Amino acid sequence: LLGGIVRQLTSSAAAGFWAQILWIANGSLAAVMCWSSIYNQALSGFFFLLAFYFLLRRSYLAHWAAFLLGIGALETNVLYPAVAAVYALLFARPLLKKILPMFPVSALAVLAHFKFAPAPHGGPYAMHIGASIFSVLWTYWNWALGAPALTVAVAALIVWKARQREYMGLFAVAWFVVVLAPYLLLPDHLTPYYVAIPSIGVAILGAWAIACAWRSALVWKLAAILCVADYLAVSLPAARAITLWSHARAARVEDLVLGVAEIHEAEPKK
Repeated sequence: LLGGIVRQLTSSAAAGFWAQILWIANGSLAAVMCWSSIYNQALSGFFFLLAFYFLLRRSYLAHWAAFLLGIGALETNVLYPAVAAVYALLFARPLLKKILPMFPVSALAVLAHFKFAPAPHGGPYAMHIGASIFSVLWTYWNWALGAPALTVAVAALIVWKARQREYMGLFAVAWFVVVLAPYLLLPDHLTPYYVAIPSIGVAILGAWAIACAWRSALVWKLAAILCVADYLAVSLPAARAITLWSHARAARVEDLVLGVAEIHEAEPKK
């Protein structure tokens, strides 16, 4: 889905390929794929991408179905209309009339959620609205990007292209910030896997940057290669470390469960 979306957004098959690689390499996705109890994060990403895929293809009934099913997967999918609206504002204004009716549905889902699962007033899940939002955003951005030096390159590219009225970089950053927004209110619960679905925006951004560089002079091609190498040099070891840690923990749990089963078999009356 991500590859197909980015191919259509950038008119580049290479960008579609690299978007997939950049997302797969991200350590936050490794956590989601290793930890069974947060499978709903993977479902959330699937429905985010599926809804947007159908929007780009103007399949409006399927678009609505994917959006509604996404809310059933994870509460943060109520933010999908905001992501879609940013895309429409930047690239396809007529689509707004197809997206605006989704906002009341999201609002209703949020109200229902807080009615049946009120927000706690204390503990790690207590919400805080204030300046901490910016520090939390910066922390998650660095986790997703992996290398702080890349932030300078990203900012320069977005500003340069925006001056040329090319806004794909802005859309990619908007995806990251909008999808991450609910987690910015939880400064006491910074969690790597919260970045998994927002980091789709980072993958789109990186793939678009590669496509831009490959259409430019040699110096920009070399710059793109260095940036991708920097990203992978940080992200791949992090993803591997998360995978190995998860596997080791799973092995200990397996030993415990099989050990209990073996004892019960030997002593069925105890």
